[in-house]
Amino acid sequence: MIFYTLETEYNRSGDLDWCYGSYEGEPDDLDVVLTTLRLSAIWRPPKIQIFQEKHRPNVYSIDHEFGLDRFARDRLKPFLDCDAELLPLACSDGTDLCFLHPLYCTTLDDNAEYRRGVDSGNLIEISRYSFPWPRSFYGDPCHLFRIRNFSDSPSGIIGCAFDSMIVSGDFRSAIIEAGISGVTFTRVHEIV
Repeated sequence: MIFYTLETEYNRSGDLDWCYGSYEGEPDDLDVVLTTLRLSAIWRPPKIQIFQEKHRPNVYSIDHEFGLDRFARDRLKPFLDCDAELLPLACSDGTDLCFLHPLYCTTLDDNAEYRRGVDSGNLIEISRYSFPWPRSFYGDPCHLFRIRNFSDSPSGIIGCAFDSMIVSGDFRSAIIEAGISGVTFTRVHEIV
């Protein structure tokens, strides 16, 4: 299986043509979505300011996270039921969006190349991805996950993952076949 990072899609000039969102509170308030804790029982929809651009995507970029509209949620349901939670957002313009919250993480293996923060020891950059394919609580392979931060780092101690989302080739194909807009992919790893 081939794996990709899920990324915001920019135009050829490096500009964002899609509408996007921004959280109206303290930036650290949203760090909880970097954990694998189930949040839906305690979740209060945060206020998100939507900024209008040329096009409305199906997947919005919201402060380095992703908000899915109804179309994207419906098309990706088979993957999202097991691997993620959808957490509702209170959008300024009434747009119906939910945060995409992966419930699983995996660790980098010895073949990965990365950089850690000098003072914190947190994972801050991955230049070569290499990891085992994570399994769900039910033993099924995960198609959406994050990379776990190091257990001896402050972020690792509180259970926060590295911020990039990893998707399987099957998940990527489902997005492309459904015509879901607003995201692109970078190939990062293959497990044979």
